[in-house]
Amino acid sequence: MIQYEYLLVISPSGNVSVDIAKIKRIFGMEYGCLFADRLTPHLTLSNFIQSAYYEEKLIEWFKHYASSIDPLKINLNGFGIFKKHTIYVNVEQQRPLREIIKGLKIRFRNQLQGFKEFPPIFGNHLHVTIARRLNEQQAERAWQDWQYKEFEGEFEASSMILLKRIFNPLTGVTNNYNEVGRFRFEGKNFYGHQLGLF
Repeated sequence: MIQYEYLLVISPSGNVSVDIAKIKRIFGMEYGCLFADRLTPHLTLSNFIQSAYYEEKLIEWFKHYASSIDPLKINLNGFGIFKKHTIYVNVEQQRPLREIIKGLKIRFRNQLQGFKEFPPIFGNHLHVTIARRLNEQQAERAWQDWQYKEFEGEFEASSMILLKRIFNPLTGVTNNYNEVGRFRFEGKNFYGHQLGLF
């Protein structure tokens, strides 16, 4: 059975997405960051490995869960750096997003546990990645240029998106992500029935 690496994300919309994509391209050209421009701008809610066998159920569950969530405003402000290898845009007022992730953990932690060696990961410090896997020289140069630059943006998050790419536990991933499903936030607040298990 084929195994996939999945990403459950929220993507900025409108001008915010365009502006961040431009910055990612700059990082690719100016600093040689190979991973800067491979994915459209996004905030990662969860990252997990699962068999293709369960994909239809995952889509059904995420669709139902998303329909219980109210659309929300997300504010971005300034840049940050992780461990001298990842530069990102800061997300302000993270509590509403953390509530979404808390719900994912409560409802789906067991369902997303496809392999003991690869437990599901849930977003902790929410951010929009500009460039990752920077070497020391790239990170130092880029951070020197960008740490004091201003960036502000606001967008309405009205859905979450499930992406996937083939995963091989021996060699790792083998291709780019493709969209599997887009799940609208509808604020129906009827989430209460028991989810079936695998």
